[in-house]
Amino acid sequence: MKRFLLRTLLYLLPFVALLVYYFFIADWSAMEGDLGRMTSTEFHYTHPQILPRPPMAECRNVESVPDIAALADDEMVVFGDSFSIGDSLRWHQFMGAALSKRIVFAGRFYKPADDLLDALLHHPGLLGDTVVLELVERNLVSLALLQFPQENPSHTNPAAAAAGATQRKEGSLDILKGKWRRKSRKPIQFYQHRLGIDVPVGVERLDGNYFSCRPDRLYYYEDDLHSNLSSEQAAAALANWHRLDSLAGTQGITLFLVAIPDKYTVYHRHLAAPRHSGERLLEAPCPLEALPRFVNTLPLITSLVASGTPDVYLPDDSHFSTPTALAVGNFVASVLMP
Repeated sequence: MKRFLLRTLLYLLPFVALLVYYFFIADWSAMEGDLGRMTSTEFHYTHPQILPRPPMAECRNVESVPDIAALADDEMVVFGDSFSIGDSLRWHQFMGAALSKRIVFAGRFYKPADDLLDALLHHPGLLGDTVVLELVERNLVSLALLQFPQENPSHTNPAAAAAGATQRKEGSLDILKGKWRRKSRKPIQFYQHRLGIDVPVGVERLDGNYFSCRPDRLYYYEDDLHSNLSSEQAAAALANWHRLDSLAGTQGITLFLVAIPDKYTVYHRHLAAPRHSGERLLEAPCPLEALPRFVNTLPLITSLVASGTPDVYLPDDSHFSTPTALAVGNFVASVLMP
C-alpha cells in the first residue's frame, strides 16, 4: 500500500508542479500570443482592429462528424488546424459570410486530415456537397501521411498475424501498466503545449518595419525551417492528397484544400541577412498546385505585406491578424463561388 501511494505521488508531482507554475509563476502579461508564451521576450502591443466590424458567418464546432447530426442547406463543413479552431474572427467565418453559409468546424484541430478521412469513409452523408480542409504549410506534408485502409484486407501477413496474437496474450498486469503510462503522459504533454515547453522560437532582423511590436524583428517557430520535410515525404503527401480528393469525388463531395503559409515563409524574403534555406513549399513552383482544387493563399498574403499593411501576421504569434483573416476568407470564397 505504501509503495502504491508513493508511486501515485511521484506520478502526480509533475502535474502539480506545472499547475503551480501556470497559475502562480508564469508572467501572464507577456503571454499575448503563442510565440509570446514560448520565448522570454516580452510582447506588449495592441492587436490591429477593423472598424467597422465586417460581417461574419455563424460558426458551430463539433469534435466528431457524427455530432453534426443533420447538416442544414445553408451550412458548410470545414476541417482545419489552429488557424481555424474557435468561433471568433476566423477566416472561415468571413468566407461563410461572403458565401451566405453558416460554418460547421468539425474534427480535432491537431488531426484534421485524419478526421476528414474517417468522415469520408464512414459518414460521407453528413458532410454536404462541398468540404474545405485548411492546413498551414508546416502541416501539408506531415499530416498528409495518412493510413488509408488496405484495398485487399484478406491478404494478411501470417507472421504479422502471429505477432499480433502474441501481443494479445500479454499479461493483464502488463497491459494495465502500459495503459497507465500512456494516460499519465497525456496530461504532461497537454501542459507542455499550453506552457510552450521545449518549443524553440527563432528571431531574425528584417529589412524594414512590419510589426507594431519589435517592428523589425521576425519571431517564428524553428520548426518552420523544416516544414517541407524530404522530397520522398512530399511526393507521398501529394499522392495521398490525390487519393483523398478521389475518395471525396466518389461520394459526390467537392473537396478544397486551402493552404496557409508559415510565418517564416511570408517574411523570409524580407530578412536583413537572407538565409540560404531554399525555396519554401508554397512558393512557385509548388508541387501541390497539381491538385484539382488547391487554394494557395501565399500570393495574397505576401501582397498584403508588400502593400505596407502592418501586422499581416501578429508579431508575437504564428497566426495572422484579423484583417488578414478577412482577406483570406474573401479570397477563398471567390474561389468557391460557381
